Amino acid sequence: MEDSLENIKNEVMSFIKNNGFNLFIGFTSFTNEVRWDPESKNWTDFLEIAKKENIKTIVYDDSTLIELFDDLKQGIEQIQEISEDQNIVKETKKQIESYSDIAGKISFIQLSWIKEGVCYYFQLSSSVFDRILELKAQIGDILDTTKKTESLEKERRELSEKRDTLVKLSEEIATWAKSENLKKVTRPQVSAYLIEKEIYVSYENKLSLISMVNRKLCYLKR
Repeated sequence: MEDSLENIKNEVMSFIKNNGFNLFIGFTSFTNEVRWDPESKNWTDFLEIAKKENIKTIVYDDSTLIELFDDLKQGIEQIQEISEDQNIVKETKKQIESYSDIAGKISFIQLSWIKEGVCYYFQLSSSVFDRILELKAQIGDILDTTKKTESLEKERRELSEKRDTLVKLSEEIATWAKSENLKKVTRPQVSAYLIEKEIYVSYENKLSLISMVNRKLCYLKR
């Protein structure tokens, strides 16, 4: 497949005009869709079927690499900020630079027609368009992985901080319980202590806290 689909666009337009179709420039989005086999690049067969089905209007849409390049640039900016792996950044910049001369040319074409509530569509993309899509997918994967890693690290930090807080609080309550000659604390006693100190602890953490305090008291008795 060529790097640009400009010539094919002209051929498509001529075919549509010469065969009496109405041309609608736009994009179709249907729940019920049937896609032409992507391995078959013969757009004339697709339109010939439309003709035999007495279709009057063909919907046409195309795009250039400019929008994809904008997405790539945003992606590599994010990667530069959050990832140490800069190989994909270098590769993407190289691709953008090498294809900058054809960025404004047609690289993707979609034809579609509608019959009985079903949208039949055909897509054709240039080899460059496909390569850029692959790069975009790689960048998306890197960003997703990085964000998931950061989210997990944040969750671990928060859990560690909560654990440290509970450990410190259990030591304070154990010291108080010992001063009150308590061999074991109950939930009402711990709840009363927390209310007095104006400390909020969730129900689950409170149960963990009571268990930690009683273990400390048991250890102190030895």
